[in-house]
Amino acid sequence: MTSAGSGRLEPLDGLRGLAALWVFVGHALNMSGAWIPILGRPLLAVDLFMMLSGALMVYQTNLRDPREPLARPDTWLRFWLRRFFRIAPVFYLAFVAAMLMGPWLYDLREAAGIERSIDWARYHDHGPTNVLLHLSFIFGVLPGYADRSPLPDWSIGLEMQFYLVFPFVLLLLRRVGFAAGSLILLALVGLLWLTAGDWLSAFSPSRPAALPLRLNIFLAGMLVMRARDLTGRPRAGLVLAAIVLGLVPLGPFSHWSELVIRGLSVAALAVAMIPGLLPAGPLEALAGAGRAALSWTPLRRLGDVSYGVYLIHLLALAPAVALVSRHLPDAAPLARAGIAFIGAAAVVYPAGWLIYRFIENSGISLGRRVVGRLGSRSPSRSPT
Repeated sequence: MTSAGSGRLEPLDGLRGLAALWVFVGHALNMSGAWIPILGRPLLAVDLFMMLSGALMVYQTNLRDPREPLARPDTWLRFWLRRFFRIAPVFYLAFVAAMLMGPWLYDLREAAGIERSIDWARYHDHGPTNVLLHLSFIFGVLPGYADRSPLPDWSIGLEMQFYLVFPFVLLLLRRVGFAAGSLILLALVGLLWLTAGDWLSAFSPSRPAALPLRLNIFLAGMLVMRARDLTGRPRAGLVLAAIVLGLVPLGPFSHWSELVIRGLSVAALAVAMIPGLLPAGPLEALAGAGRAALSWTPLRRLGDVSYGVYLIHLLALAPAVALVSRHLPDAAPLARAGIAFIGAAAVVYPAGWLIYRFIENSGISLGRRVVGRLGSRSPSRSPT
């Protein structure tokens, strides 16, 4: 389901909003010592974000192909500039706030007494190396710096790695086929494990910030979006290949159920993105209702603010958990998690809307102006 005239996939917006909410709830549970199956694993929600990113990049590139053929190097530059101005302004704002709040947040989380261990450097390292690595987005490839800020920004560094290689990955997939190209890339990752396994294994299992540890998840989203343009057996085969990609354990995982949930997430993404994927009947009718629900305006608004909410939610959640733990020490962990989440959400979602309205949109507009000044060597046509 595409919004008329906007080129936006409305179910995808809804999924983004739900993924950010899942991360928020999962961290509230973890920090409060509570547990709810699936919801208590925010890493799986981050995996969903990666699938959505892979799907969205293919979709947007296909829309721009008539004006900006992917084989041209200047198209790569345009793509990188758009992604930078989409990601960097909000990230820089959140990073500065996190650096200023870091020592205070450390004291609060330690006083809460819930978490077994808290990394001191994550909250106190304000040195030039850490700052420059974050501002340049290089931090994600260095195990010692991938998680050295109070933000959940390890995934932002991971996203930037994916954007860097995306034009070349998509060119390969278009040249040899999406399924065959994915096998080639998985083989390269396997070779990397053989030659640089110490580097890959040095990343925290809960924060796998190096692209080789999560490349299969981005690829799964890309295959789903390619399947959207196909019909019949080729479509079904590519969706199946995407699900298998989601099941591949390129990086560490704590339990086999995580792989199963990832595979189910890929299947859910395919159903949400591809009308008519299921045979006509009750299942397809149910899938259509799900797509309509994901396109519901309130869920799409959650998708609009999802980036800002994802980045800043820990800055409000840590004080909320500490406050609830101090004043309600005898309350059940699940009750503490719920109260802390509600209190933090009352701050985070309005702040996320302000960030989206005034920072994120301004960055996107600035990126468009910068890209527009590059000129174009091909006539501008409306994509079909």
